[in-house]
Amino acid sequence: MFTTYPSTVISDIETFWGAYHAYLKHVELSSALGGFGFGDITPQGNRSYTLAGIFNMPKMSVSETETFLKPLFDRFWELGIEIEMPRVEERMYATISASTGTGMKPNEAYFASRLIPSWLWDDEESLQNFTDTVRYIVEEGQFQVRSRAYTPSLKAAGYPTTEVPSAVNPSLRDAYMHVTVFPKSDEDLMTVESSADQWAAKHERLTDYMAPLRELTVGSGAYANEADVGEPDWQFSFWGPIYRNLLAIKRNRDPWGLFWVQKGVGSEMWKVADPSLMESQDGVLCRNLASLGVPDT
Repeated sequence: MFTTYPSTVISDIETFWGAYHAYLKHVELSSALGGFGFGDITPQGNRSYTLAGIFNMPKMSVSETETFLKPLFDRFWELGIEIEMPRVEERMYATISASTGTGMKPNEAYFASRLIPSWLWDDEESLQNFTDTVRYIVEEGQFQVRSRAYTPSLKAAGYPTTEVPSAVNPSLRDAYMHVTVFPKSDEDLMTVESSADQWAAKHERLTDYMAPLRELTVGSGAYANEADVGEPDWQFSFWGPIYRNLLAIKRNRDPWGLFWVQKGVGSEMWKVADPSLMESQDGVLCRNLASLGVPDT
């Protein structure tokens, strides 16, 4: 469905967010059916926004996918949004795109992410709170919010047991969606000329707008491979309650701390001696004496 995008223009902002809420409600159904949903909201300036959505339904035929989509588009029409049903196509996943990324340099990109737990879909009030939180981030913060709806549940993973251990954050198993929040304006991007103060100010603004989403999803976490380099309480956020066990394994297998990666298991035992940046992987790697209970003099 990547080649045909029926589109329409909505002049009323409440209708726009009603459409996003309808999309979120449909995510529950797509997750139950083993689907994968894309839903991106992007500020375009002048208080206008776009919502682009795609559903991949790997377990369905073309006709079954059309049946799955119909209630969502019926709801759009009920909201007064006159938009055509997309033409559903059957394609090999590997042929969809040859893209290797956005082309953005690592030092230019910064963002935050959150795993959205399934319980937010348990009642209308909780889901509306999620919609309102996304609206606040987009409208007030002018951030782009990208969502990827999927269900990597214990069932999908084959019910891994203690005999087949996993380092996956348990929060991932109960998530319906992974959300990433990006700065949209070019002025908000980092460059090699950005000072530590500029980095700190921009990151603080991102943190402020992420706070309501983190508060709404207390007990959940973030996907470590696409996350804020300054993620608060990152040990729990990235690995949840299994972090202590992972740290014990790390210390047993690598007592010297030979293998290090920023925000990886056990990385708090070390720090990069580069005071010019808040978070850096460049510079001399030194023991973090504070983590050992020794005053850092």
